[in-house]
Amino acid sequence: MKQDLLNIISSALDKSDLNEIRKDFSNLLASVKKNKSENIILGNGFSSISREFLVGETNQILETHTIERTKYYIKRLKKSLTETKQSKINDLNLNRWKEYDDINYR
Repeated sequence: MKQDLLNIISSALDKSDLNEIRKDFSNLLASVKKNKSENIILGNGFSSISREFLVGETNQILETHTIERTKYYIKRLKKSLTETKQSKINDLNLNRWKEYDDINYR
């Protein structure tokens, strides 16, 4: 799943047609929704990602109105999957802060 996800993300960043990007992420969303487990195993050094987090990020990408904003959210998703960012005071992955249930961000 991880490689498919990273391929979709990398491919989307190279595209300039918003409708093509939406089609790719709509297919991704359908695939993720078929997977009923809470976490999606990514493998290759990345343990897992919350299904809810991935659905939320994908929906945010699909709801954008401009190619610039769409690519911003895609880059942010890619970063959350490929990089770990921690502060000096805790061990939270700040690139995936939305996954933590005890952090209220709304």
